[in-house]
Amino acid sequence: MAIAARILGSRSCLTAGYLSGIISGPVDADKLDYIARDCHHSGLPLGIDLTRLISKLEVVVVTPENAPNQGLRDRAIKSPQERFYDTGISQAGLGSYEQLIIARVLLYDRLYYHHKVRAAESMLQRLICLAEEEREVDYSIRELFTGISDDILVNVVGGELKSETLMSGKERTRTLARSIQDRRIYYRAFAFAARFIAGLDEFPDEEQRNTRAIKWTKLLRELSTDQGCLTIAEKIYEKALNLAKAVPELSKQAHELKAEEILVDLPVNKVVVRGGDILTRTDGGHIGTPNLFFDPERWSQAYEHQKQCGFVFTPRSRVALVALASRIVFFETFSIVMDEQADRAAKVVGVISGDWVGAARDKGLCSPECAEVLQSGRPQLVLFRGEDFDLPQDWLSEDPGVRDRLAREINIHLPTGLPASFHNAVTAAIGDLASFADMIEKTGTWTARQDLSESELQAKLREYLHSRETALTEGSRIGGGETDLILHDRIIVENKVRKEKTRDPFEAGPHYAWQSRRYGIATCSRAVFVVIAYRPSDEAAVLPLPSRIRAHGMPGAPEERCEIRVVIPWGMGVPSSAKKPPANAPDSPTR
Repeated sequence: MAIAARILGSRSCLTAGYLSGIISGPVDADKLDYIARDCHHSGLPLGIDLTRLISKLEVVVVTPENAPNQGLRDRAIKSPQERFYDTGISQAGLGSYEQLIIARVLLYDRLYYHHKVRAAESMLQRLICLAEEEREVDYSIRELFTGISDDILVNVVGGELKSETLMSGKERTRTLARSIQDRRIYYRAFAFAARFIAGLDEFPDEEQRNTRAIKWTKLLRELSTDQGCLTIAEKIYEKALNLAKAVPELSKQAHELKAEEILVDLPVNKVVVRGGDILTRTDGGHIGTPNLFFDPERWSQAYEHQKQCGFVFTPRSRVALVALASRIVFFETFSIVMDEQADRAAKVVGVISGDWVGAARDKGLCSPECAEVLQSGRPQLVLFRGEDFDLPQDWLSEDPGVRDRLAREINIHLPTGLPASFHNAVTAAIGDLASFADMIEKTGTWTARQDLSESELQAKLREYLHSRETALTEGSRIGGGETDLILHDRIIVENKVRKEKTRDPFEAGPHYAWQSRRYGIATCSRAVFVVIAYRPSDEAAVLPLPSRIRAHGMPGAPEERCEIRVVIPWGMGVPSSAKKPPANAPDSPTR
């Protein structure tokens, strides 16, 4: 138990907690070994004075009185005799300690995250998984952690060598193992990074950052795991096979193409270095955290924003085919297109012909929107996903697909998406107005009303949104008229009351969308909202709650435009007065 605790870096269950730092800590034995060794063998001239560093390490005593921060103070109070012991370093050794941190950071940047290293590591990982697949049983830790060298292990797993204790894979595993042994490392076919996302250059800097953040976060969510990368690789593989059938020039590249020849890799930032991980002691005995010239935490954040980059790897002979398949799959899956910087990073500038994209479109292997974006570079902004919407839980229980249905409807009418600020405002407004419709229904606010005015509807909506602390402006003069409400500084919400009874509230009021559009033009918003209070003609016209919000297009508008309607019934009487609709009544509205 104590050994496991030390390996995991635990201190709390150990009386001599500083011993854990020898195995897992800011200057543990492993780091002192591999950093110096890798610098030497890679030829990187990163000087580290290990002798001085080790000589300046010491054990420091932390008490509530000398603890440099509240976290350490609390830990000391909870420790026996209100003191604990930890690994520290004297002020004279900080220069050597900083050398170690800088060397580790640069090793990740120049060596561990180098594309050839990552391609080789991806091939090795796929080799193990492929062997497990072919032998139909996973490897145990005892099998993999043996005393044999890495080269021999690859040969044994690949079946070139035999072992009584380690069963190998079959033919596909052997082929991949030979590529690794012969140093036929895969090439880059596609690069993807937040800074490469195309179509945002014309927006203000903040809008660019926010839009990139939304799109990249969705991609990270999918590709931050090995299974996520494998799933995308399989999609690219299937797309590549179909493209080879549709584009004669690519058919040779797909000859005997195997799934393991397409690898997707996105390095998650593992170099999370914190300068304050080690304690210092001055000559006067003061305990503190080091004051370093180099800020490793800031570098770690800068890496994620400026240098993090994923690749799709494949054998050299298949680069053009996989490059095209990757572009289509990333558009279809993440609504993302990478710019020319990505092509330069992958060294695939000019390898894809525009005619290939057209052939893929004609054969139904990519949508017209995808083909247009890939051929023209037209901006592709943030599309909507069901998970973006915060709808009442009862709605989701009754209709689990309501969020995905709403996202599809909006995306159909806004196929190029919206900038981040408008996307966020629309999703927030949908949550606000759905919650309002839910409240009106459950409280029966207007159930038995004989009359209802637009001013009453607007006042009630305003009151409710204020209670939710929604950013709200009322009665602004825009475009020569006066709006009803503006939510989140940019979303127009018009309020309408239908006096006549209707069976389909979404068909009522043909001019509402065009009225909202006029205000939307003035605010540069391509999504507008209309809250409609309607009188149901009978009980069948009282829609279920999840069916009371829908997105519509605006046929005839010269631009992409989406109108989102939220309908609220009124004046239909209390539930105890409900009656079966007449037999000759028309069908109820489609949910």
